[in-house]
Amino acid sequence: MKLLRALEDERYLLLEVLFKGRRFVYLKDSESLCESFGVVVEGVDVTALWSRHKSSKGFCLPCELLLLLAGKVVVCQDSHMEAGISLKELEHFKTTFKLSGW
Repeated sequence: MKLLRALEDERYLLLEVLFKGRRFVYLKDSESLCESFGVVVEGVDVTALWSRHKSSKGFCLPCELLLLLAGKVVVCQDSHMEAGISLKELEHFKTTFKLSGW
């Protein structure tokens, strides 16, 4: 496991990592209390997405990631959605990187 990129502002924590031989993104949204974790599709530039988030008020970072990640899991308070990645895998990732929940 290797941390490739860590970006953070007052709302989001965005991590790009090599995990299990693939590139993953983890996004924690402190405003909506949601977390997303998924496989980055080849050609997706996480830094460019972050730049758009910082420069464009109408840009929805979680929305873009939801559309651009191949397999993903999204957790929002008491609800979750698994699409190719399980909650168990998200928890393993968070434990490995010593990330806390809400």
